Amino acid sequence: METEIKLDASHLSQPRELLQDAWLISLEIPGKRNTLVMDSRYYDTADSRLASSACSLRLRRENEQHILSLKGGGSVEKGLYRRAEWSVPLTAAEAGLFMLQPDIKKARHFLSDAWVACGMPGISDRRIQDQPLTQIACVTFTRQLTYLRYRNTLVELALDQGTLSAALRTAPLCEIELELKQGDVADLIALGRELASRFSLKPQNASKLARCLALAAFRPMP
Repeated sequence: METEIKLDASHLSQPRELLQDAWLISLEIPGKRNTLVMDSRYYDTADSRLASSACSLRLRRENEQHILSLKGGGSVEKGLYRRAEWSVPLTAAEAGLFMLQPDIKKARHFLSDAWVACGMPGISDRRIQDQPLTQIACVTFTRQLTYLRYRNTLVELALDQGTLSAALRTAPLCEIELELKQGDVADLIALGRELASRFSLKPQNASKLARCLALAAFRPMP
């Protein structure tokens, strides 16, 4: 289960300066900063069967690592996301083959296992059996990553900056993610509120994929 808070940072003129704030640095675990060059490719059937089941299938590259993930279920409220997630690493060759042919047998086995592992009610791999998968969106971005200790809770903080793409249309991406790694969700919420207050950040209630789909459909996000 993934538990995280998304905050819109698009109004910041110099978003990376946030990572140099003395208060935030006081919470930071030394030596844990990292930079990842990432792209996320999302897949669905032609009639959006995954989306209609509130699921998403994502192939993500994180520097030289490749990860295939299924997300679904859960809830979003005031930027707090709680979703089931099931992931498997792929080799570079497997990832390349998946991008050329998303219906490879390994992907089908992965989806079948993921439905069960995530325990998503009413969802069956039979819904997409024999239905071709195709790429519907892509997000390319750089992630500035660090880890914070807030009270007794460990939180991963990520600053994501890049581009959302779908249906030959693009939009900028700039957001903060706070992901609960260990501890109390109440601490995660408290940290999110304090961060939002200090830097005038607003909850982001639309996932990266949702914003891509809205972009493709010319639908402005609320």
